[in-house]
Amino acid sequence: KDEPLDVTGKIVISYSDITFNRADNIMSGKCAITNTSGDTLATPMRLVIENISDSSVAVANADGITEAEKPYFDFSELLGDDNELLPGERTEKKVVQFRNPDKVRFTWDKSVWAAVK
Repeated sequence: KDEPLDVTGKIVISYSDITFNRADNIMSGKCAITNTSGDTLATPMRLVIENISDSSVAVANADGITEAEKPYFDFSELLGDDNELLPGERTEKKVVQFRNPDKVRFTWDKSVWAAVK
């Protein structure tokens, strides 16, 4: 199995349908990853969330935690039957959620890790 590498410079992340549910203090958005490189990217593909700017905010629906204890969203199942994201291809959208009890504006850093073929 190919070891995942940091491919953040090879992709573009797009967000849509961002909402905030005041009843449960959850910000939700749909996220897709586009391969802007000449390389084929493959599973595993994970969007890792790092350095959230406000300590009261946390990822609400992570698929897992990295060895460095960072939450991630797994995009592997969105790569299709071939388990690859060819140059120019885009994944389906995945819902990402953050719990924001203090209703603060916040930012976060992200990286994408995937196998490169």
